[in-house]
Amino acid sequence: VVRAEGGFSSWRDLHPGGSDHVDMGNPRGMYYPRAVEEMAEGSPKWVMARNLTHKLVYRPRGVSELYDLASDPRELDNLWGKPSAAPLQGAMERELLGWLVETADVTPIRMDPRRTPKWDPSGRG
Repeated sequence: VVRAEGGFSSWRDLHPGGSDHVDMGNPRGMYYPRAVEEMAEGSPKWVMARNLTHKLVYRPRGVSELYDLASDPRELDNLWGKPSAAPLQGAMERELLGWLVETADVTPIRMDPRRTPKWDPSGRG
C-alpha cells in the first residue's frame, strides 16, 4: 500500500514569502500562474491510499476520488459515493484513518527554551 498527503489551506501555511518552489519575481515562469492560484485559493488538503487494485483520494473540503485501477487504469470513473462501491470505500477510509493515527505528529508552536540537545556524531555523548 502506498500512502501520501499534501495540500494546504492558505498560502500562509506554505511559506512566509509565498510559494516555496516558484520564483515569484518571474511572472513568465512556467509554474507562476499555478503558484498565484494556490496562494489565492489554497490547494485543498488531501490524503491518498493506493494498493494494487484501487486508489482513494480523500479531500475534506473538495471532491474526493475512488478508482478501480484494474478496470479503470486511467482513473476516469470516480466511484466515490456510489452505493456499489460503499464497502470498498469504507474499508479504504478505515485503512487510511489508521495510517493517519499511527503516523500523526504535532509540530510545536513555540521553540522549547531549553533548545535542542547538541548531537555527538560519535555516539559517545
